[in-house]
Amino acid sequence: MMKLIFFICCALLIALFGCDSKPISDQWQLKKGDHLPDFSLKSTDGKIVTLDSLKGKRVIVSLFATWCDPCRQELQSLQTDIWEPNQNSGKIAVIAVNAAEDPDVVKKFLSHHNVTFPVLLDPEQSVSRSIGGNFLPRSVVIDGKGRVVALNAGFGNDSLKEIKQQLRLD
Repeated sequence: MMKLIFFICCALLIALFGCDSKPISDQWQLKKGDHLPDFSLKSTDGKIVTLDSLKGKRVIVSLFATWCDPCRQELQSLQTDIWEPNQNSGKIAVIAVNAAEDPDVVKKFLSHHNVTFPVLLDPEQSVSRSIGGNFLPRSVVIDGKGRVVALNAGFGNDSLKEIKQQLRLD
């Protein structure tokens, strides 16, 4: 009986706050046209990355967790379909942000999934709070002037196509 109650509670929590492939109503702190506040975070390889250092580039900032299946799908799509063909163009930046997970767990996850674009560690969840929402994955597409072009929650069948359009890669 206790296992059943535990299972039901876990299912409810995942349904309310978990990750899924379809977006749900989300409470964003940003809207299109806003500027994402600058941040300074350490990447998994120890470098400090700021949003200001990416000005002039179209940027996608993806918030993810290692335990989230749609996050894994999004990161793999960003790697193969956005980062690999565009990493040397100087026009596109792909950044993933992980909030509050153990850095060693994140590094192992990235290695296992062959993610090579910059992944930032956000132990204080400052970027997550400035973007808002409680859904994973969620991403923000920013133009070369630092303005929010799109806010995405979830990762489903049409998500990659939409992200490419938002980054003007189509």
